[in-house]
Amino acid sequence: MAKRPKQATMTETQWRASADPRPMIVYLEHAGCYLEFEPFFMNCFDRIRHEFHTREIVDTVYSSSLDVDDLTDAAQTALDRLGKQLLACKPDSERWSTLDRELRFSKSVLARDYHDFGEANRFLSAYLIEIADDPTAERKLQADFLRFTYEFPFVRKSDE
Repeated sequence: MAKRPKQATMTETQWRASADPRPMIVYLEHAGCYLEFEPFFMNCFDRIRHEFHTREIVDTVYSSSLDVDDLTDAAQTALDRLGKQLLACKPDSERWSTLDRELRFSKSVLARDYHDFGEANRFLSAYLIEIADDPTAERKLQADFLRFTYEFPFVRKSDE
């Protein structure tokens, strides 16, 4: 797992003007936004869902099952299988690129399933920006979604 980013401070002016979702995500994470991160994760995930070919990974995202551990175990097994397939491919081949991308996305899903919502959102956000045809437009899209979805200052529902 990646190290948690340092404490983020953000003013309301910075929040409203930000064109980069990454500091906004870190601010929300440090403000205690965990389960409330679900809409952002799902917005990002739904835009790349077509790239997932491993049913066990997708099932963990859309399941409301009480037995998440079984789903997560199946997803981890599928992730291990993807990793072995990737190692068997010729690097930089089309199949290698496809598997590498699905493997990276799948890791963000598992981070979410293990309740590390901040890491999952930071990774998914950064990766969508990295692969975007227009990274500036992708950053703006994500920042606008965050502003629309989360009030500033963020207050956890349990603290209201």
